[in-house]
Amino acid sequence: MVSGRADKLSVLKFRVIRSTLVAIFLFLTYGLWRLQVGGNEYYAKLAEQNRVREIPVLAPRGRIVDREGRLIVDNYVSFSALLSRDQQRDISADVNRIAAGLHMNLEEVRERLQKFSRMPEYQPIILKDDITPDDLAFIESHHIELPELDTIMSHRRL
Repeated sequence: MVSGRADKLSVLKFRVIRSTLVAIFLFLTYGLWRLQVGGNEYYAKLAEQNRVREIPVLAPRGRIVDREGRLIVDNYVSFSALLSRDQQRDISADVNRIAAGLHMNLEEVRERLQKFSRMPEYQPIILKDDITPDDLAFIESHHIELPELDTIMSHRRL
């Protein structure tokens, strides 16, 4: 009798283990389906935004001095406002806000967008050269609301 009771216990343990394994397998299958099929649009959007973005970095030019060492031409640091078009957002909805924040004419911003519309989308558009500290503060403070707006540092001749 003792051996019969031990057999029943092992069959019960087997059923519990089998049920647990089936439940784990179904849970993992559901998770895989949710990642591959259910969340397809969400993850495709994240993958599209997670690309390497090329931003040109301009090399500084040298100072020019005469033969006695007196400075003729020097450089100064300047910032330019860039507009990246590789975002998934509609840029035309933010044109009014960008123009007001950068103290530019609305038509001038639209003309620049129209002029560079034939360029590849991965190349940024330079909206304004030699921006003021006020413009730089606007771009930095609105980076979350306007992720397509960025700055680049360059050296200009003086």
